Amino acid sequence: MSHSSLHSSTSYRRTFGSPHPVSMSSYTPVSSRMPMSGGHYMRSVSPAVASRSTTYHQQRPRPSPQPPRLSYDKVDFTLAEAVNQEFLATRSNEKAELQELNDRFASFIEKVRYLEQQNGALQLELNQFKGQQQHGQPNRATELFQEELRELKRQMEAIGKERDQYQLERDNLAEDLALLKQRLEEETQKRIDAENNLVAFRKDVDDATLSRLELERKIESLMDEIEFLKKLHDEVCDSTLK
Repeated sequence: MSHSSLHSSTSYRRTFGSPHPVSMSSYTPVSSRMPMSGGHYMRSVSPAVASRSTTYHQQRPRPSPQPPRLSYDKVDFTLAEAVNQEFLATRSNEKAELQELNDRFASFIEKVRYLEQQNGALQLELNQFKGQQQHGQPNRATELFQEELRELKRQMEAIGKERDQYQLERDNLAEDLALLKQRLEEETQKRIDAENNLVAFRKDVDDATLSRLELERKIESLMDEIEFLKKLHDEVCDSTLK
């Protein structure tokens, strides 16, 4: 005999979805196993299937007693506890996220208020500036601009004077450099002339040295000739006296 599947409905199933279906073949309520006088268990069924159960007991003999099985109430309680823990964890995470969003929203509101205050101050300053311009009165920004402009002009004048002084020094240095170059060229020319004169003087010295050597040879030759003539004269004189 086949029994239709029976689904249990709880508040957690309505919140997080239905649990796994439990068939009637494995479902045995605690109340259905009440002990009898003979040590057997009495099986009870729901009113919806009372007539079918009566017919079933009338047609077939009572089955032999089976070993006690785990009650569905205990399984359902364990599942409910697990679902409850998951629900609490989800609620905690949602609270933390909500707190973070609240903090961010509060910070955003503070920033918006600060920007609104800054915008109001700038708008007030702009209105004052426009009003002063319409009445032809000088304002703080114009005074600061004029002061900055005068300071820049003073700096430009000082820089112009320094530039003129540097240009004058540059011109003087250029003149000194030109004079030094001219003197360098003159000294270079003098050195070249001196070297040329030295070469010419060396040639003259060499010529004079050669002339001196030639004259010395001539003098020696003449001295030898004089000595010879003197001896010859002495011999002639001696021979004449004899």
